[in-house]
Amino acid sequence: MPKVTYDSNIFIKHKPAHLPAGFYMSMIVLHELVAGARDATATKELEAAYQNYKRAERLLVPDTEDWWQVGLILNALQRGRNQRRPG
Repeated sequence: MPKVTYDSNIFIKHKPAHLPAGFYMSMIVLHELVAGARDATATKELEAAYQNYKRAERLLVPDTEDWWQVGLILNALQRGRNQRRPG
C-alpha cells in the first residue's frame, strides 16, 4: 500500500477531520504545525498526534541523505530561476 501524507498547508487551510487509510505524518509537517501553534491546547493536541504516529511507526523522518538531496534540488531550482531573470 502506498504511503499517503499531506503538506502542512492542507492542515492549516482545510483542517481535515479524517485522514485516508495508510496515512503517514511527516515530521517536517509536525514541526511546522507546532512552531505555529496558536496556544498551549493546540501544542498539546500536536504532542498527542506526534506520540500516536511515533508509536504506530507512521512518522516520515528525513535522514541526512534526504536533506542533502533537497539541498541539491533547491540549488538547481534557484539557479534555473536566476538564469531566466532579465539582466
